Amino acid sequence: MKHYLNKFFCLAAFAAVSAIAAPTYEYALIDQTGKTVTQKDFPEQYQLIAFGFTHCPDVCPTTLFDFKQVLANMQQPERLQAIFITIDPHRDTPETLAKYTGYFDKRILALGGERAAIDQAVENFNATYGYQIDGKKAEYDNLPSDKPYVVFHSTLIYLLDKEGELLDIFDYQSGHKQLLAGIEASIAAREQQ
Repeated sequence: MKHYLNKFFCLAAFAAVSAIAAPTYEYALIDQTGKTVTQKDFPEQYQLIAFGFTHCPDVCPTTLFDFKQVLANMQQPERLQAIFITIDPHRDTPETLAKYTGYFDKRILALGGERAAIDQAVENFNATYGYQIDGKKAEYDNLPSDKPYVVFHSTLIYLLDKEGELLDIFDYQSGHKQLLAGIEASIAAREQQ
């Protein structure tokens, strides 16, 4: 009986952890024209996705520069849709986002929207973010418009396949050459299946 109960609890714990750790990689966000965009809107393309914000001093510019270089050096760049999703909708309007990503490459799609939709996308990708004011945690609803605040976030880059399913994950510090090589290898492996 004891062995049976142990096995039962192990299976229940595994099922609970599996349910929690199974991200869906779905999003429903707004582009600069006000159109809702989802992962299903790119049936002919792979998607390269990063979360960030326009006031980011280092991670986001590095990531977007790498996106630019990937698109510039890829054999068939039209097969890839690069996407930048804001986690700072307080400051990042659709127009601000489009202008920011346009500095790097006009082919990079900027997405934002209501905080609830952004939070759902962040959760679906198992990403994280938060805010600080004067070194202390701050809630979104209390962010000031007249005082600077810090945004912190996870820095992974996600590659989705043509069905919107996760194909690979990259570290933002990979550098554009390694990122491009990883993307091309993942796409080649998927297309040989």
